[in-house]
Amino acid sequence: MVKPVMTAIGLTAFLVVCFALLTGVSKMDVSIKNEMQRHLGNEPLEAGDIVALSPDGTRIEALLCSVELSPDQSPNSEIRSRNYNVLDAAEEKVFAFARRSKEIFGLGSGEVPVTAASLTGLSFTGEVSRIEGSPQSRIRSDCFCDVVTAVVERKKTACIVIKSLVETRLRADSSLSRNTVGVSFQSDPLLFSEPERFAAACPDLNRGAIAPTGGSCAGASGFTLDVVARAKVGLIREVPLP
Repeated sequence: MVKPVMTAIGLTAFLVVCFALLTGVSKMDVSIKNEMQRHLGNEPLEAGDIVALSPDGTRIEALLCSVELSPDQSPNSEIRSRNYNVLDAAEEKVFAFARRSKEIFGLGSGEVPVTAASLTGLSFTGEVSRIEGSPQSRIRSDCFCDVVTAVVERKKTACIVIKSLVETRLRADSSLSRNTVGVSFQSDPLLFSEPERFAAACPDLNRGAIAPTGGSCAGASGFTLDVVARAKVGLIREVPLP
């Protein structure tokens, strides 16, 4: 009798954990649904920015420069949507089943972990900006040497943001706030294998430095396990806001 009871309790617990992992929706879900490579907290980055990554690729250490873009080279797509999880409608039924199962085995019903508020989804207003064409040749001249120095002398990995997800909100004073929640980098970093070629443009550059010859802008995504799982299964849907 003990073994079937423990098996039932284990299966119920497993069901609740799996369901808790797959339900819900957050800004991370919106970011990964819009095919962003990395989720950001509050960095003010947009398509066309050039950043320095930490040696392990997990952190954005500094904004180095940006590329000069005309409106047709950086088109924006407006987003006004409500994002929801297709499993959320069944969430309360699953947890109700779990509570009844606990009561049957005399374990107590416990607290209700979820409310109907989860069914309202997440509204998101903002835009996706992207770069068309090759941006390397359009690095601004006033900060070009900052990028070269960071790569050649400080051995930083310099990456170009080619796509960004920006959330916009109306402040109390009617001004618009912009918060970047996700970015994608060009896969290959900026490299300057022959520092002496840039001596005239960057006179303070150490021409004897050995410049990096490789690297990657992939790094860590910042997406949590539950968000990745929901994206793999395809649980997040969106509908336009009125």
